[in-house]
Amino acid sequence: LTFGQFSLPMNEANLALVGDRAQVIVGIRPEAFGLSDSPAALDVEVIAVEALGTETHVFFSVSAPAIGVTMHRQTDDSSPLVPSGETQFVARLGPDDLATPGQSLRLAVNADKLYLFDAGTGLALS
Repeated sequence: LTFGQFSLPMNEANLALVGDRAQVIVGIRPEAFGLSDSPAALDVEVIAVEALGTETHVFFSVSAPAIGVTMHRQTDDSSPLVPSGETQFVARLGPDDLATPGQSLRLAVNADKLYLFDAGTGLALS
C-alpha cells in the first residue's frame, strides 16, 4: 500500500478489504506508530515534539494530500509546520522516547491498526 513516499505493510484482512480497488483512503491514528529498526520502517523527519509526561507526540509530514473527513476530499491545509502538498501526522510514543525537531526517526506502522475507507464514497471498509 503506497502512502505518500512510503509503503505500508498490509495484513491479510486489510488485503481482503481492499480487494480490487485501485485507491483507498487510509486512516492512521497516532498509536499505530512505534519506533523501529526494521528495514520496512518509515524514515521520517521530526517537525515538532510535544512531551506530555505520560506520552510523547512526534509530528512529521508525509508527501500526500490531506483528506477532509466530512467530504473525503483533498483539503487546503495552511499549517505552517508542513510544506505545501504534504500532510502532518502524529506518532504517539512513550514518555522516554525523546525526539527533537529536525531529528530523523524510523517508525513502524502496525498493520492491524489501519483504518480503510472507500476512496469514492468515504465509507469504512469492514
